Amino acid sequence: MEKPSKLTKAVLAALSLICVILAGIIYINNRDRNSFYLNTPGNEGEHFRAAEGNASANRNIAQTDKIQTDEIQNAENAQNYASQTQASEIQNTDATTNAAEKPAASEIMVHIAGEVNNPGVYSVKPGSRVADVVDLAGGATENANLAAINLADYVADTQKIIVPDNSVDIDITAGSVQNNSGIKTAENEAGALVNINTASAGELKTLPGIGDVIAEGIINYRETVGLFANIEDIKNVPRIGDKTFLAIADLITVY
Repeated sequence: MEKPSKLTKAVLAALSLICVILAGIIYINNRDRNSFYLNTPGNEGEHFRAAEGNASANRNIAQTDKIQTDEIQNAENAQNYASQTQASEIQNTDATTNAAEKPAASEIMVHIAGEVNNPGVYSVKPGSRVADVVDLAGGATENANLAAINLADYVADTQKIIVPDNSVDIDITAGSVQNNSGIKTAENEAGALVNINTASAGELKTLPGIGDVIAEGIINYRETVGLFANIEDIKNVPRIGDKTFLAIADLITVY
């Protein structure tokens, strides 16, 4: 095989140099063209706008997520508020129901003394009568004068009943009334005392200063609050002040 001549080697070297130069020219040309594209009006910032568009899209997505999160939180808050309100309403309803269903006093205390076998303080149900308390006290003694008291009368809380003996002189004519001790006194011999715990509206209106309105007020008090423990309690009725009470104090009683 023949060795290449010096001329051939020179040609090949020249071709190699030309290839290197052409490659450099192509590289420079492409670089300038890209720079021109980016800085040409209408084309500049295309990459920036694309990047900005992506960033805006990301912000929109983030904002949408936040809105959804806020809506979920608001819904949870509304649900919690509704639950708390409902629980409060149920609690208030229960409290109101319990208050409405709370019974009146289940027992009252009555003191009985005098001619009974076991005098003392007894607990009885509201609506009990004098005869019931006498029975609880072991019944009347042989010396008891039961005609001096009204065994059919209702008893009131804190009331004291005294069963007199046969030495007590009583008048059992129609219309006579005993005081809350059970003994007829000179104070009521002239006329019947009005028992404000049992008197009707008509009987109450026989008292000075007591008209239709006050009489109804007394009856309403008995029905809503309870029986009067003593005559002074009548001042708790609307329109009955000290002046009216002084006018009727000697004409009324409780038992």
